[in-house]
Amino acid sequence: MSVESLNNELIIYENIGISFENKKVLSGFNLSVKKKQKILLRRKSGTKKTTLLKMLLGFTKPVEGTLYFQNRIINSKTC
Repeated sequence: MSVESLNNELIIYENIGISFENKKVLSGFNLSVKKKQKILLRRKSGTKKTTLLKMLLGFTKPVEGTLYFQNRIINSKTC
């Protein structure tokens, strides 16, 4: 992640993966959100929107990838 990207973003999710009961349900997810930016999760049923939202809110932890918040790494996992 470049320094310029970190300085412009509030939250960055980089190559995130989530697993449940040893089954990978999400992988390679990337998202960056600027301060005061709004996002919309809109997909058809069964596309892991709730899983993603739980991870974004901190209810589940990713098993791979890096999370940045206000220019700091808050969680880093490797595959």
